[in-house]
Amino acid sequence: MLMLMLTCSLALAAPGGGNGSGRPFIVSTVSNSRPWVGEEALLTYTLYFKDLAPKISNEENPSFKGLWAKETDSGRYIKSTPAVVRGEKLRGAVIKQFRISPLEKGTINISGYTMLCDLPVEQRKNSTDNSPDIRFRITAPELSVTARALPEPVPAGFSGAVGSFRLELLADRQTLRAGEPVILKLVITGSGSLLTLKPPTLNLPESFRQSPPETTTNLQSDGTGSAGSMTVTITAWPQSAGLFTISPLKTVVFNPVTGRFDLPGSNAIVIRVTPPLHPNEAAELKAAGSLRQQPAENTRWITGAILGLLLLIGAGVLIARKKPSNRLKSTTADSSRPPGEASGESAGTLKQLLLLELERAGINVPGRLTRKELEAALQSLNIAAEAQLECPSLLDALDRLLYTPAGKDESPAPELIARNVHHMIGVLKDVKVKR
Repeated sequence: MLMLMLTCSLALAAPGGGNGSGRPFIVSTVSNSRPWVGEEALLTYTLYFKDLAPKISNEENPSFKGLWAKETDSGRYIKSTPAVVRGEKLRGAVIKQFRISPLEKGTINISGYTMLCDLPVEQRKNSTDNSPDIRFRITAPELSVTARALPEPVPAGFSGAVGSFRLELLADRQTLRAGEPVILKLVITGSGSLLTLKPPTLNLPESFRQSPPETTTNLQSDGTGSAGSMTVTITAWPQSAGLFTISPLKTVVFNPVTGRFDLPGSNAIVIRVTPPLHPNEAAELKAAGSLRQQPAENTRWITGAILGLLLLIGAGVLIARKKPSNRLKSTTADSSRPPGEASGESAGTLKQLLLLELERAGINVPGRLTRKELEAALQSLNIAAEAQLECPSLLDALDRLLYTPAGKDESPAPELIARNVHHMIGVLKDVKVKR
């Protein structure tokens, strides 16, 4: 009976908290109490205690009727920090967090989160016996959110996406032979309901065979919702030659900041497919190679010419190594375009192609690395020192084009930068990825 009375008194005092009793209590908070329908908010439960933390032996999640909810990853260890609640010095620890978004308009109550705890003996005053820890239950206070209905009329094609997003369509190459694979990626970046976002469908030409789409999501919590990216990857195999255009992808999104519907769209991609290699061509190439090994008199002059050409190339390489390196020097000596002329590819597309190739070469998420971290990662790749220096310089040059006041992602980049980017991609393609 004494144990029951003490347990009841702790449970009743816990929700109030901060009253000088030193007993643990929970505070319930939500990052946005008036979200739009479909807008994401962060629900947080914080445990406050004095001296030693209680041992949590069991817990029950709240009721999420009328809500979409997903628990965040709190990590392996729960950290506590000093806090002052109603003038009392305590320690606070976030013990539970959920990403929530309302499914319907109106007021929605959130309640029912409880914890079964054990209070260590060391926390009880004037205790000299070896009695077991006192077990008690703490219940989090109820809270509510008032969901706002989306403005009418809702555009056709809206699938519930709420936030601010940007779409970009990428291909690992844009020229290939029929039957060869091409990897296509739709990258959606921004903040909002990324976990519930339905990406637009990538419609390919009829002659393209394709694999089922693979979707990956990378999230970085900004304290109010989800920020990060969603990537949809498809491998396709064109079956016939020709010039194919993959049309821009668009999706309807409600922007909670402006209170209006947006229609963000991606870029288009042109794929040039050449005829497949004829079966006889491989045999002809093999036969041509065998002719070089024959000691016939009519092929000796060809061998001599090849050796002379190789000597000239070797001398040119030695001279070039003695000259100071220019990181943005053109990799093509004979170009039909002036150095300042614009290329047909945007700075945004070039940057994404370079980042994709860096990732394929073995650098994990290169777009998130600082320049020092990227330089250190490049040193682990088997590429020339000049290429290690040139790669960060190219990314800096692309960023200057993207983030200048007049910069636009779809604006063509200068031909000089485009040629150097493709040269760097060629260097990275030769890197053998460690499995």
